[in-house]
Amino acid sequence: MNVGQWQRTPVPAQEICQTQIGYGKGCPWTCGYGRPIEYRQEDYPVATAFIDSHFYIYDVNPPNDLGLMKLYIAAFEKVMTNLDDIIA
Repeated sequence: MNVGQWQRTPVPAQEICQTQIGYGKGCPWTCGYGRPIEYRQEDYPVATAFIDSHFYIYDVNPPNDLGLMKLYIAAFEKVMTNLDDIIA
């Protein structure tokens, strides 16, 4: 079972927000609706904590029947039950 992280940083800390390139005529940062703003990752502690504590399973695409979901549950239970052996 392959797992990974979808996001590694909160959206405001990602390149598009950091560089404020935007789209079209610079919106939303430099167009008529823009205003000075600074995005700092430390301003998003909950999003950062969520990212740091979660992962997703690759290639879980519809249709996902109940049998497949039960196999995933069994796999997670097996890993969590044997963490000491896995980490050793």
